[in-house]
Amino acid sequence: MRAAITCYMFPVPTSASSTQTHLALPVASLVHYGPMREPGLIVISKTGELRLWESIGVGLSGAEGFTTTQLSLQTDEDVVSVQRCDVSLNSCLSSAKH
Repeated sequence: MRAAITCYMFPVPTSASSTQTHLALPVASLVHYGPMREPGLIVISKTGELRLWESIGVGLSGAEGFTTTQLSLQTDEDVVSVQRCDVSLNSCLSSAKH
């Protein structure tokens, strides 16, 4: 017997300034809280809009319950990745546009 597939949907930030949409995909990382709690999710657009969901379970009900902030980037920078560095630390990497 096969298990049912569950689909989680999150409204991700977009980079309206990019003319090449395949380059404008946001980066993401799970936020681990430990074995007794469902993970959260961080999604960051190329232009630095960060969205945080405390629990991925909200993705089953529309995922509108997120916190948002804008990263302080220089005008020539794009976000290229987000990485989990430690149990409670994620790092966002940016790169100058060429």
